[in-house]
Amino acid sequence: MLGGPPIAGVGWAAGVERLAMLVGAGELRPADIAVIAAEPAADAMVFQLAEMLRDAGLGVDIPLGGNMGKRMKKIDRAGIRLAAIIGGAEIEAGTVQLRDLADGNQTELELSNLAAAVLARLANQ
Repeated sequence: MLGGPPIAGVGWAAGVERLAMLVGAGELRPADIAVIAAEPAADAMVFQLAEMLRDAGLGVDIPLGGNMGKRMKKIDRAGIRLAAIIGGAEIEAGTVQLRDLADGNQTELELSNLAAAVLARLANQ
């Protein structure tokens, strides 16, 4: 295409320059809330719930791997204050457990009220 004799070769690019530009882009802040499946049956619902919360303007993390205790420790170390926990019983009832890691309080909420409750708690920090 560009002329000259054919030359055998291999190319590769990772976009390192673009990543390097992002290094000084600003301070990262922890997500507002983590969404956790209490059991494997709730995995699909976790992603739907995360999408709903992101649509409300919230930063959402979905910790994966390990048991419930390890995932809770992971979000605590990340500085995330709230966790939405959902399992099979909550899916059937249309509810979610909202746990505040700062004080250990846990509240059962209707799924439709979760985003408003999270925004209210974050405003009162």
